[in-house]
Amino acid sequence: MGNPQIPPGWGAIYCQTWWGDRANIQFSIPIKPGCLLLEETQDYIDRVTADGGTVEAIQCLDDGLYKLGAK
Repeated sequence: MGNPQIPPGWGAIYCQTWWGDRANIQFSIPIKPGCLLLEETQDYIDRVTADGGTVEAIQCLDDGLYKLGAK
């Protein structure tokens, strides 16, 4: 589903080209394309939107989960 705050096609190069592992680019891209979000973050977004909700602060959620050890 991806991040609804990111325009279509933005960051496509990061999703189609190897730039190193996630740790190398995690904090160098201010708004990550959907392919760089943690699986846990995407699962949460999918669940909330399936229930008719909206997820704000996706980047904060993703960065927080990463710092807590989600990989």
